[in-house]
Amino acid sequence: MIKKNAQIEGQNGKPILIDYTYSKRFTNQELVIFCHGYKGFKDWGAWHLIAEAFAEKGIAFLKFNFSHYGGTLESPSTFEDLQAFGQDNYSKQLNDLGLVIDWVEREFATNPHIITKNLI
Repeated sequence: MIKKNAQIEGQNGKPILIDYTYSKRFTNQELVIFCHGYKGFKDWGAWHLIAEAFAEKGIAFLKFNFSHYGGTLESPSTFEDLQAFGQDNYSKQLNDLGLVIDWVEREFATNPHIITKNLI
């Protein structure tokens, strides 16, 4: 099982934290991109277990925090950046998702385990 973390720049220079999980046992795995909900974050609840379950079945799983979700690099699982959260909106989240998709297409372009032509 491969588990990796990454960080890219989102709106207003705010970071987008990414982690992904996949299995080395499979090639050409489709990739699920999980987007958390309002006041959510990628590490809440059992999403890490869901990522592992998908990977065990041959489906790569990526989760990320939107740039203005309210957490910080120092405390990604708490709600401390109220200013950023107050500026969050659907347009920012769509832009962040586009940045994540662009990153995915570059990051996995030569990875034989993950295909990006049919993102889920």
